Amino acid sequence: MSRLSKPETPFTGSVQNHPALKILRPPNPPVTVQQWSDWQWHLKNQINTVAELEKWLSPTVEEKRAIYFSQEKFHFSFTPYWASLMDPSDFLCPIRRQAIPLDEEFRTSVYEPRDFISDGVKVAQGRLTHLYPDRAILSLHSACVLYCRFCPQRKIVPRESKTHFFSFSNSQDRSILNEKEWSEIREYLNSHPQIQELILSGGEPFLLNDEVLHQIFFNIKAIPSIKNLRIETRILSVLPQRITSECIQMLKEFQPLYLILHVNHPREISPEFQDACAKLADSGIPLASQTVLLKDLNDKVATLSYLFSFLFNLRVRPYRLVQLLPFQGTEHFRTTISGGLKIIENLRGRITGLSLPEYVVDTAGGKISLRYESILSRNKKRVLLKNCEGKVFVYPEKIFSFSS
Repeated sequence: MSRLSKPETPFTGSVQNHPALKILRPPNPPVTVQQWSDWQWHLKNQINTVAELEKWLSPTVEEKRAIYFSQEKFHFSFTPYWASLMDPSDFLCPIRRQAIPLDEEFRTSVYEPRDFISDGVKVAQGRLTHLYPDRAILSLHSACVLYCRFCPQRKIVPRESKTHFFSFSNSQDRSILNEKEWSEIREYLNSHPQIQELILSGGEPFLLNDEVLHQIFFNIKAIPSIKNLRIETRILSVLPQRITSECIQMLKEFQPLYLILHVNHPREISPEFQDACAKLADSGIPLASQTVLLKDLNDKVATLSYLFSFLFNLRVRPYRLVQLLPFQGTEHFRTTISGGLKIIENLRGRITGLSLPEYVVDTAGGKISLRYESILSRNKKRVLLKNCEGKVFVYPEKIFSFSS
């Protein structure tokens, strides 16, 4: 058993009463209701140092050391709201482990690349990626509200790409894409009418204010071939205060528009999360979710069944369970594909089929559904996968154990 693992406790009550949903609000520092409800207050008070973290909990010696060593290598930042979801007395708290680095983050196995570059046509310095026949991915900027410890986005990139860098202080009046990049993107989309869906992805699209997002969506929808917008977001988990009535009214103008919520653990489903889901669903905005399978955080059948069932009850369709991408310093979070397949098989029949997500893995050739027809062969060391174009990719199954 990993040093981060915790035995699974059987639970037979309703998902709404699951103990993982207990939200712990630290009494300090004092915050007014008005401040707590203001999403921009949370951004202005981001926690990115040990001193700021100590206002909410007592970090361990290892956590302090890892935060210090990450300063020039990996981003470390999250909101007071995310800190309020942490259990200050539990080192293994899944909210805490997603946000605060450990020593394992600085150990890299031979299977972990330092950079991940997907296939596909790159436009406007890689801001637009055309990988799938009928859809493309657009990255508006590179900043996140929370830099998840298992995500490539946490890596600090050189400042040669300043147009890609996002400053919270500038979020009021600027879009990160400059006019030249917009021009290149519009020209490409207009010349490729087979692209009918545009996916807005990480960094976090909702870090931009409503006026900027409105202009971006308007420009996109002005392209005749673009029929659907898909926004992949972590915002309901890390800053649900961002989903204001004004934001929802703006989103309604650009239907059909779909929100894909990134949710990894039941503890993320706070009352604020539930309220934001209800407002969005009541406004007719379709909601789906994606979950990254994380070793010792959510790789238990009971945990995922509670998560998917609760999301389904909130009118959020569990869409994808994602096998973690092998990347620098993430080995301690990674499960095996074999283990993930067993989890899916155990979930099947235990929860309604409408709440059972598709199990997929990210590769340079895009996401590959982990169905038997896409798995060419597998052993203890590697899995051979085939994507929709018939290309073959290797996913390393070998998991190294490091002594603490």
